[in-house]
Amino acid sequence: MYQLLLGDFIFVSRPPRFFYIRSRLHGKVMDINKGKEKEGGGIIVYKQNDHPSDNQLWYEDRRGIIRSKLKNFCLEAGQFQIVVSTDLNYIVELGISGIN
Repeated sequence: MYQLLLGDFIFVSRPPRFFYIRSRLHGKVMDINKGKEKEGGGIIVYKQNDHPSDNQLWYEDRRGIIRSKLKNFCLEAGQFQIVVSTDLNYIVELGISGIN
């Protein structure tokens, strides 16, 4: 965390809070498919790993965009799939569950 003083204002940066995006249907989580960890790579639904891993953790950035802990990718919705991207064209509304 850092603070920046600018005139009469103090800007405080906070580290992001990471969370899983979990399916209510079967309890599996959104996961960036290993081996496809690049822009346009695939998102899969997979069992939650025993230990937190960057390809399953997500956060909300300062603009309200959901991004992955792995390479700060954002979600992009295509016609038949959800992929990761470095730029946002579409925002997907998803139910999320937090972790500490």
